[in-house]
Amino acid sequence: MVGGDINQDGVINAADRVLVRQMDGLQLYEGDITGDRYINALDRTIVDRNYGRVSSLLNVSIPNANTPAINDESNGQLIAEHTNITDN
Repeated sequence: MVGGDINQDGVINAADRVLVRQMDGLQLYEGDITGDRYINALDRTIVDRNYGRVSSLLNVSIPNANTPAINDESNGQLIAEHTNITDN
């Protein structure tokens, strides 16, 4: 899996290097490649090492952190995502 496409344009390039450096020290999901909740040297290193590669997440839909999900409570697995819940 290739990580580091911060701006989600499909390739890890100079724009991603600039963004991850601008986000350094912040707690943002957009630039946190490692998942440790901090944008730091580890995230910068991943972007640098993957520079020029195509993102492995190209054309993959990633839900927004605020998007509610429907879970199968019998086994705890995500079975569907949705963006709007209304009472009928």
